[in-house]
Amino acid sequence: MHVSASSIKEYLLCQRKWAWRKIGGIEVAPHPSAALGTEGHRMLEAYFKQGTPIDGTTTIGQACLHSLPYLPTPGVAVPEEEFSFSYEGIAWNGYIDLQLRGMVIDHKFTGDFKWALTEATLPKDIAATLYATWQFLKYDHLDEVTLYWVYNHTKRRATKPVTGKITRAQAASQLAELVPVAKEMTRHLQVAKDPLVLSPSIEACEAYGGCPHRSRCNLGQVERLGSIMSQGSAAFLAAAGVNPFAAPAPATPPASPFGPAPTAAPQPINPFAQHAPAAPAPAPAAPAPVAAPAAPVPVFQAPPAVPVAAPVFQAPPAVPVPVFQAPPAVPVPVFQAPPAVPVPVPIPVEGKRRGRPPKTAAAPVPEPAQAPDPEVILEANPRNVGQWIGIVEGLVNAARQLTDTVAELTRLVSELRSEEENQ
Repeated sequence: MHVSASSIKEYLLCQRKWAWRKIGGIEVAPHPSAALGTEGHRMLEAYFKQGTPIDGTTTIGQACLHSLPYLPTPGVAVPEEEFSFSYEGIAWNGYIDLQLRGMVIDHKFTGDFKWALTEATLPKDIAATLYATWQFLKYDHLDEVTLYWVYNHTKRRATKPVTGKITRAQAASQLAELVPVAKEMTRHLQVAKDPLVLSPSIEACEAYGGCPHRSRCNLGQVERLGSIMSQGSAAFLAAAGVNPFAAPAPATPPASPFGPAPTAAPQPINPFAQHAPAAPAPAPAAPAPVAAPAAPVPVFQAPPAVPVAAPVFQAPPAVPVPVFQAPPAVPVPVFQAPPAVPVPVPIPVEGKRRGRPPKTAAAPVPEPAQAPDPEVILEANPRNVGQWIGIVEGLVNAARQLTDTVAELTRLVSELRSEEENQ
């Protein structure tokens, strides 16, 4: 299996996304931003290989033209070289955009410089590790490789170069950390038959413009929860300084991909040495040939980094939050009963008796008073009927007003609750 920097990055971002392409064999159209970067690489490769002029009428062509002052002139650096080497039973391969002795140059295209690596993070990049490893294998006397990433803005004419350094020991250590990941990828290719077997990553669903396999995954709640938990575990391990992909420490440290350090004077690698016939032993009397002075190798000096002013973010003005004010309370009418109207009680008048007066010897015993009859009262006082009718009508009107008031209060309460729910 051949392992490249882009495949490892894709696998670490989301195993299932990598599996749809490598195991499921599903190739999808690249995102428009990725297609723009591919076109920019093609233009620069043709310019440095064949001297093809760059078309400046397109947006990506203008970005390429703007990057030329930051790049060596054609013929100085080796353009678009494919490399491949074996380490720990794995074939590592890739392409280097431009390289000189002790320096690798990579073209980058982005719509925002916030995605650019920094001087501190560039030496830890996976692609930088593989490129530097190839340089150390190609020139075994090197102790350090210069990394030169040129970021070209695709939305405006701007270029941002980033430079970093990586040592031989650092490259060997970082390559050894990638071995368990590469072996895990190889094992999945040999065993897994269905991409859905591999774990998904929720964060990758919206990364880089959105994953094209979201409809194929159709993640359920259980899978989403499991992915979030696994991501949380990985973040916890990373915060604790533990690499979840690192293999257990062997009894003896793994051999360096560059072999033992040379004890004699370093000599350049001759790729045809194993096929060349054995050279005859020189005659003892012949003087030792004097090696011709090595031709100076042109070394490209990176132009000074152009300081890019960091954008200052200004918080937008605070938007006043509307404060809900309750409407004025509607006075509830209080019904007051009309004053009681005293009902006149007729007093019976005793008529005069004819004849002689009663005897005074004994006073007559008065009869007990009886309650007046209402019908008699109404007949005797016809005006009282109108008063009672007025009282009853007042009570009815008051009841109607009370019903209307209750209905209005109920409506206001409903409106208040609706406004609170909307807020």
